[in-house]
Amino acid sequence: MIRTKLTDQSPKMFKFLLVAVFIPALATAVQVRSCGAGYATPEEVTIEGCAAGTNECQVQVGTTLRATATLAAAPRSSPTAFAHIIARLAGIQVPFPMPDALRDACVVVDGSGLETGCPVVAGERMVYNLNAFMDPNDFSIFGVTIEAEVRIDVTDTVATNVGDSIACARFNLRVVQ
Repeated sequence: MIRTKLTDQSPKMFKFLLVAVFIPALATAVQVRSCGAGYATPEEVTIEGCAAGTNECQVQVGTTLRATATLAAAPRSSPTAFAHIIARLAGIQVPFPMPDALRDACVVVDGSGLETGCPVVAGERMVYNLNAFMDPNDFSIFGVTIEAEVRIDVTDTVATNVGDSIACARFNLRVVQ
């Protein structure tokens, strides 16, 4: 397990990283990129099982993903919070399922969700945990690096307005069998 302090030029930005794979082997930080101006960045991200010395995280189907993001201060208040994963291969969006039971970040299911639940209160500390089984039947692309964008939005659909996003981060991911 690793603990990494993430910083950004803007104190209101937090990079949100939800995806990791539980492998009791070496672990290092994964390079996380901002989703753009107006998105916040987590103060600390804990990732289990990332490949040592690379700028990507490997996710093995049939295992459990485990990650925790700690946000020093939520950028906005919201009565709701929903988790979304968007994957891109060469700039083209490809399927990467978020288990339905884990989409509502306000409800803690099997250890996944906001530790304090909802509402999200601007300026208050937030901790988001993800523990999700990677079902082999949900994936059709293996062994290539994709760009994953993980978001927590105030709506159940991916927000198109930055004002509807609580958190967002991009990172490289490789799904393996």
